[in-house]
Amino acid sequence: MSNHLNTSDAVDPTARNRRKKWLATGIAGLTGVVSLGLVAATNAGAVSRVDDLGGQQSQRDGSGQNGREGDGDQVLNVTNVPCDVNELFAAINRANQHLGGTLKLARGCTYELRNGTATTGPSTGSNALPPITTDITILGEHSSLERAFDLPSAAPALFRIFQVSPGGNLRLSDTTLRNGLVTGGDDGGAILVQAGARAELNGVKLTQNNAAGGGGVGGAIANLGTTVLKDSSLTLNNAGGSGGAVSNTGTLTVEKTYFEANKTSSIAPNGGGAVASTGGTVQVRESTFVGNQTAGSGGGLQLTAGSGSVTDTTFRLNIATFNGGGIGNTGADLQLRNVKFVQNTAILSGGGLFTSPGTTTTVLRGDAALPTDLVERAEHERSEAGKDERKDDERDAGKDERKVDERESGKGSTAEKSGERKSDKDSSAEKSEKADGRGAGDGGERHDAAKGDQREGGKSHTGRHDGTTDEQEGARQDDKGSELEKRVEEHKGTTFFGNVAGFLGGGIANNGILTLADAVLLRNQAAVSGGGINNITPGTVVIQHSVITENQAGVNGGGIFNAAPAGNVTVDTRSRVFKNNPNNCFPLGATANCQG
Repeated sequence: MSNHLNTSDAVDPTARNRRKKWLATGIAGLTGVVSLGLVAATNAGAVSRVDDLGGQQSQRDGSGQNGREGDGDQVLNVTNVPCDVNELFAAINRANQHLGGTLKLARGCTYELRNGTATTGPSTGSNALPPITTDITILGEHSSLERAFDLPSAAPALFRIFQVSPGGNLRLSDTTLRNGLVTGGDDGGAILVQAGARAELNGVKLTQNNAAGGGGVGGAIANLGTTVLKDSSLTLNNAGGSGGAVSNTGTLTVEKTYFEANKTSSIAPNGGGAVASTGGTVQVRESTFVGNQTAGSGGGLQLTAGSGSVTDTTFRLNIATFNGGGIGNTGADLQLRNVKFVQNTAILSGGGLFTSPGTTTTVLRGDAALPTDLVERAEHERSEAGKDERKDDERDAGKDERKVDERESGKGSTAEKSGERKSDKDSSAEKSEKADGRGAGDGGERHDAAKGDQREGGKSHTGRHDGTTDEQEGARQDDKGSELEKRVEEHKGTTFFGNVAGFLGGGIANNGILTLADAVLLRNQAAVSGGGINNITPGTVVIQHSVITENQAGVNGGGIFNAAPAGNVTVDTRSRVFKNNPNNCFPLGATANCQG
């Protein structure tokens, strides 16, 4: 009996029938050297056989060569896919037919996709590749799958790259998905994960994908099932509706993933420049949202229903034309832990965070204690500054008194002589001006200019009592500001730093139920009210062990503005609200532990 392996792509039907017969007979029916060899190979974990996915040779030796990858019991049947779109199409079809498999793409290959196949069902549209209907793993090997850039942006050249159908499970790694395009209400510019389907993306780049049109959601991914994103990046994706990069109505998990410059173009209630979750659950961990933008709410993340949690994540430089430059929570239960809101902008309200009525948002305690030394140092600096001002005032007052005494004592004895000297000076000045052919006004201007030039050239400026110049003092304050920013960045709690709102709530605009613990709100700005926090009926805010300082409002409530009934904002005794402009809390005296 031969131990020959068929390595061609076509499987010989005779060989397949013979293999089935072997299995039915069993190893016990084999005799001779071949039988002993097969048993030994089986015990050693290195049986060679024909691969059902396409007849390629496989070997269970843990080497990852010849179509097999893995070690021990974790062994993958691998089909190597040449750098050819037709070969990839056929390989996916074979994997679907054989109830799963693993495909390895050609290293560094760009698979240029030029045709789509229409599918049935709501929000589906066309796909470049066969829908995933079973358990398929695709190893990218630094390859790219892209819709050809020279195709027109019109049917029939509109298609996404992957669709994962109910019962399907796509594991995709080390791949770039680029330039997918759907429109007319179809969802998911690159990937559509339907209800009952699952996708896991690890080390995947999704860029320049688009779900165009007012109803299109999920510029890169539309998830109705379960999607997991790990160590991936989503950049420059666009949606006409919600979710510039990802839209979610199922279960979405995001871990160590980077979102940058994604965008949605429809106004509220749409939004989510990077991610929009309109149902189900979303969990975000150790990720970054930078420079995303929406014409609606939630420049980085929008939640309109369901629940969400965000941990150890940064929202920086995101923009919302409506509300919530960083996050817009317009209908969900949301938990935040150690989240950094840095320099986000809302044209209306909630530069960092916006919450709607009926929502519950909880900022959980950080992983480390609030840096109270930061507060103590700031209060110490304020106290010292007050002492310095009083010393300066006292010193200036003493100088003025001595000058007055000296002038008064010398007036009687020198008045006559002063009059004579003044007369002589006037006469001499008049003669000099006539000789020079210039007026007194011109001479005065030139004299003052010379003085100004001397001061500017010598960099003397205004001296201070400690010997420093204004310029040196400014540099020292800048250094203090940089150090303060660094300390806030290192704080293992949630921080709102440098966010801006064109109307209300530079840091936070709250209309729901908000709890803050171990939070720092620093240098946020609102054009009207609530530089740090703006609270509106029926909103309630509970602030615990937090710092609100150096925030600014154009009208009132530099720290906190409460437009709800008194008592809807509470500040515990461990919190500090100070040095906000024009006042710390408004209405004045209405919030306990927040004065002035």
